[in-house]
Amino acid sequence: MTCFRLIWSAVVLAAKAVTAAACSDTALQNRDWQAYNQSRYEACSAALAGLNAAQNTLNGVTYDSITASEIRRIGAQYAAYERGCFETMADLKCATQDILRSQIGGLFSAKAEERDTPICTVLRIDDRHVMTARHCLFAENMSMTETGFQVSILNAPAQRLTVLGERHTDKILNGRAATDPCYGDLEDVAVLEVAFEDDGFVSALPVATIEKDARVLIPAIFTPELALRDVVEPGTWAEAFRVDIDPACKNLDRLHNFQKRSSAPTRRVRSLYQGKRRQACIVTSCQTFKGMSGAPILSLTKDRRLFLGGVFIGQGASTPRDCQKSRSCRHDALDDYNLGVSLPDGLRPVLGNTLEPQWNFLTRNRP
Repeated sequence: MTCFRLIWSAVVLAAKAVTAAACSDTALQNRDWQAYNQSRYEACSAALAGLNAAQNTLNGVTYDSITASEIRRIGAQYAAYERGCFETMADLKCATQDILRSQIGGLFSAKAEERDTPICTVLRIDDRHVMTARHCLFAENMSMTETGFQVSILNAPAQRLTVLGERHTDKILNGRAATDPCYGDLEDVAVLEVAFEDDGFVSALPVATIEKDARVLIPAIFTPELALRDVVEPGTWAEAFRVDIDPACKNLDRLHNFQKRSSAPTRRVRSLYQGKRRQACIVTSCQTFKGMSGAPILSLTKDRRLFLGGVFIGQGASTPRDCQKSRSCRHDALDDYNLGVSLPDGLRPVLGNTLEPQWNFLTRNRP
């Protein structure tokens, strides 16, 4: 077994040991949003720089497009990145753990040979539906009609549930066909009906707008860990849950003049978004990885309750096709940032648990 596989085995065993211990909110009272830690910041920065350098040797591969075989080629750098930049479920408050275990899951292909590793992360939104990024349905040349999908939730990771179909497309795609791949970032949201067998779903997360500079959580499945295992046993994918709780993980000002750090001389892009995109595009400074697409972007209300603000969709820098430009959040000025989108207006009434704006603890319209 190679060195980085030994490292991953140690990480997984440690996560299992901590998770098995009794959870105490007294000990973890503020762990969801940790304070700034200089040594932690430096360790993460060094690990990220090492991973970027290694990934640059793979001929233009990105975090979103990297394959399992390519991940294994730079496995040591991925192991360092995981250790330096992310936390496990056991590092969150007990109440947060309870919520996420019952609502976070993975989207899997129904093909037998592809069933061990999730394609994307999903959020359960009621007793029949999950939400994810719509591009996950077209990932790796798959589609709902060609292969079918299954869903599994963290609190029952060995149970695979059949996806019955995509729902509420009329409220998301504004009249375009569900099979049309030329959708924009603003429509990169999918609601899937799932054949859930339990009746234990309690309540969905409330929905609100994440204001500028608000800290966020993006809980997701770190699929590179699964790529580095010799065998992914059924149900063990759930051990790859990771989240960035560093203070730098926040929703940046969408009206900010983002600076392209890599260009010389430095230039600024003004009026990055216009019209609806100013409210719908969420630019985050959180660390990212393959498998994060579809994950919920969460923040806190004034009374410190978790709420759902959007869906994570990927890295910020890329060139949209002509048919997508008016509905795209991507821009070459965002190569150091990641993107999410707010929930489409038509979808919010379906979720049925929308908070009034003044409940958001960073709103400009405080009571």
